[in-house]
Amino acid sequence: MRPSSLSWAAASTLVALAAAPAFAQQQPQPNPCFRWSGQMAIANKAGASTNGTSTASTLWYQGGQAKLSSDQDSNWWTNALVSLPLDESWQTGTPPLTLVEPDSGDPISPPAVSLGAMWASADGNSLYQWGGQWSDNPDVPPPAARTWRYDIQAGEWEVVQTQGDEVGNVAEGQPAIVPGQGTDGDNVAYYSHGHQDDHTTEGWSNQIARIYLNSMIQFDLGSRTMRNITSYSSNAQTSNSSTPQTNPLSRADGSLTYVPNLGTDNKGVLVSIGGATQTQYVEDGSVLDVYDIGAAGWTRQSTLGARVGSRINHCAVRGSAKVHGQQVHHIIVYGGQRINQTDRDSDLYILTIQDNTYTWTDVGTLPGAPTGRAGHQCALSGNQLVVVGGLTRDDVLCEQPGIFVLNTSSFEWQSEYRPNSVFSTPALVANLTGGIGTGFSTSGAGSATGGDGTNDPDTSGATDGSSSGPEGDVSGGTRSDGSGGDGTNAGAIAGGVVGGIVGLALLALLAFLLMRRRRRQREAEDSEKRALAGAAVAGRSNSGSSSSGRGRFVHEKGFARESFSSGAFPPYGWDRRGSGSVQHVGPASDDVEQETAGMETFISTGLAPKRELRVVNADN
Repeated sequence: MRPSSLSWAAASTLVALAAAPAFAQQQPQPNPCFRWSGQMAIANKAGASTNGTSTASTLWYQGGQAKLSSDQDSNWWTNALVSLPLDESWQTGTPPLTLVEPDSGDPISPPAVSLGAMWASADGNSLYQWGGQWSDNPDVPPPAARTWRYDIQAGEWEVVQTQGDEVGNVAEGQPAIVPGQGTDGDNVAYYSHGHQDDHTTEGWSNQIARIYLNSMIQFDLGSRTMRNITSYSSNAQTSNSSTPQTNPLSRADGSLTYVPNLGTDNKGVLVSIGGATQTQYVEDGSVLDVYDIGAAGWTRQSTLGARVGSRINHCAVRGSAKVHGQQVHHIIVYGGQRINQTDRDSDLYILTIQDNTYTWTDVGTLPGAPTGRAGHQCALSGNQLVVVGGLTRDDVLCEQPGIFVLNTSSFEWQSEYRPNSVFSTPALVANLTGGIGTGFSTSGAGSATGGDGTNDPDTSGATDGSSSGPEGDVSGGTRSDGSGGDGTNAGAIAGGVVGGIVGLALLALLAFLLMRRRRRQREAEDSEKRALAGAAVAGRSNSGSSSSGRGRFVHEKGFARESFSSGAFPPYGWDRRGSGSVQHVGPASDDVEQETAGMETFISTGLAPKRELRVVNADN
């Protein structure tokens, strides 16, 4: 509950400080040097009257890890709750962040976790927190698994009594949310894959290695019912080029994105991108793992275009627009870290889904892009992609405030957030889609706005971006009406013809350069995969179980996976099946410790020794 007077606030602060454990992080303001691996969603603002519908006016960021100074080497975990308005303009250098709920000093209530999930309710007044990793610097023993709810209007956290299956706590999984398919029209949340170990699960011995999962939970926010999904239908279909699979690859640190009006009964699909385990990674090239919500099963979905590569700790959002009567979807992937590379990058990719075809576009790093990062969070409001936090290079001493905005229509980084925008087809893929349209349906890891977009108007125009446009501004600013004449101008027409010829020449040159870059990238990746496969055949099995070769996981307390039968695990977890098809795996060398010596490591739960996802990073 928020304090009602200054004296009450001061007294409660003194009490909290006196009772706080020694490891508690007291976050004094909403702008630490760094924040990463938190949970984020779009919902209502506090004090708003919404009549049961979400205004999607505020961005909420909870928990994760934060450094208050560049030399802070412990006590990173926090349970603070921060908000950022989306219904007003602001500069990225001075965003109006509000510390709504300071760190309580008690890491258990509410949970001070990272890499979990936060989901917004359909009415926009509740935030549900589930899962996540507990502190390992210093250690915080995980409590029993709980689901938490934050009442935005009351300003209170509470533990939710859930129905259905009992599920254990998991971290580094893939959260997503589907609008309107729950009880009484509420949302349905999903969390797929992830890991369990002694920093996620109560009673887990530190002598038992971390395990990676390929199961999924489904949480109906309306009835507060949990469903533990450990087996999948073999009847899933996400397009006419997909193949059902019942045993998807285990992974952590990937993303899961809701796309409406696809799959069985048009209930939508969840697209999984990236991820890895301790010894193997997901190859996001010609095939993606896609979950068919209506059939409750996974498919292997063929894709076209440039490959996003094997990537972890990125972020992904989706916007949909109608073009000539057809809804076209675009998943935008930003940042993260590619396997076998030491640098976190600032690259952008677009996955366009149209006519049963999934096509990648490699945008690369744009001018004015932020420093490369991983462990950041993203949300899409209209055509404004808001990036929050993340870990960057070691030579960046402090990044305040660490908030960035990308215009997804023009694909330009902005110094200002602009409200009241409308998502529109990215101009970069207008030739692919056959035009530029607009739409209101968007989604991210913790929230979905604008419904499924079925009733969105068709405002599409030609590939030059001309369209009638709904209420709002597709350029990324507050809409303003202008006037213009109806007459023609011969000079303007001639200039347009010349400009068109020059533009076509530039497009041809750009296409040539992109094709050459992609060919070189594919050649390098194919060479790397052949080398890794050769090492795997010589040293161990492709399954990741190390049944031959060294026989132990690195960074997992030195225990082999085979030594754990199903009875050896605490009765908290999900399905613990194997790692899936060899065709979908790029196996790493067994001796990761030696090959990564002296190199920057992958981000995982906290970049603490022996707690990182270090997959390959070998010299090329």
